[in-house]
Amino acid sequence: MYKSSRDTGYCPADYHRFNSLKHITFQTILDYGSGCCMLFEWLKRSGLKFEYVAYDRREDALSLCECPTYTNIPNMLFDVVCLFGTYDHVKSTPIEEWKNTYLETIRQAKEYSRKHLIFTGIKDTIPWYTDWGRFSKQELISFCEQLNLKILMIDEETEPTEYIFICEI
Repeated sequence: MYKSSRDTGYCPADYHRFNSLKHITFQTILDYGSGCCMLFEWLKRSGLKFEYVAYDRREDALSLCECPTYTNIPNMLFDVVCLFGTYDHVKSTPIEEWKNTYLETIRQAKEYSRKHLIFTGIKDTIPWYTDWGRFSKQELISFCEQLNLKILMIDEETEPTEYIFICEI
């Protein structure tokens, strides 16, 4: 877990990963694992019209947000569900168990989407993330296959440490 409420695992004001949303159309969005709502800030600046809901289990992070926030996901569907950096890893958890937990997290998030799902995974080619689980691109493709997600795009360039998967439900 993160050390502070403001910690997102990304550099402050590092919003370029959210540009992946420009590849799809949506009006409603669930930020699954929103932290302190960096995505909401990007959306406000983008000029897009949207209804945004933030979900995170960290109440302290949600208290920093200026948008609708929940520690339990509301019972509704969204055009897109985003999971940016939602793969926290506890050192004591065996890596395969942790990867299965992340797959289950993606499966749960999919249940709230009517159109698209976007998720990220730390690249296995990044050596300095030794305490975090890392993924090969093929592992993440396998997740999509297991969950019957149609991959629209795999962005390997925008975020040098992560794969960004843009999928259709």
